[in-house]
Amino acid sequence: MSGLQWVQEVAEARIQRQLEFADALDAKGGILFAYCGAVAIGAASLAKIQTESLMWASIAAAAVGLVFDVMILWPQTYWDPPDAEKLESHVREARQRPAEVVDALVDQQLEAVAFNETVLKIKARALKGSIVLAVVATAFLGVEVGQGRGF
Repeated sequence: MSGLQWVQEVAEARIQRQLEFADALDAKGGILFAYCGAVAIGAASLAKIQTESLMWASIAAAAVGLVFDVMILWPQTYWDPPDAEKLESHVREARQRPAEVVDALVDQQLEAVAFNETVLKIKARALKGSIVLAVVATAFLGVEVGQGRGF
């Protein structure tokens, strides 16, 4: 196996895993979006003018969670560099094998992996924030309802 084939296989596998991870984050973000929306609407329907401070805190936490969910669900562009296998045939058929072409292919693959990792880290942090805020909003709402407020 040539070095270029190995880099191509590893980078393509990594990019494929990144895209699968992005799909999973999007699915979880969609579920949390619906949940935070339901908590915010439920708390808002039970809240009175100024009597239940935790109810309003629940609404605020759920609203901020919704903002994080929008960050997760916002369409993202992922880098998927040119197919190195197709370009490899052109490189191999050339009379002289320009090392800079091979280096450029490797660099593009590695840059794409690094860029996609950055995008996924941002989405993962937003998911963590949304989960924490959903738990906080639910806890606040539960305390208020448990005390018989909002009815």
